[in-house]
Amino acid sequence: MVKFGKAYRINMVIIYNRQESSERIDGAKVFAGSKECGSVRYVPGHHVYYISCNGAKSDHVKITQNNNIQLAEVQVFGK
Repeated sequence: MVKFGKAYRINMVIIYNRQESSERIDGAKVFAGSKECGSVRYVPGHHVYYISCNGAKSDHVKITQNNNIQLAEVQVFGK
């Protein structure tokens, strides 16, 4: 979870997946506050996933998964 300290309109979350055990990301869900922005569909060979939050207002972003995942990087864009 990433907390911002105040609410922002979240437009996009970009997830950079690790190359080893990369299939674990399949089904991961991205939330801006309580709004589910979308989920990741694993594609072999892809390591970057774009999830739109359509301007959902929140003070935090959370990525959940039923199993253990390790991500390389997460970027959150909004205003």
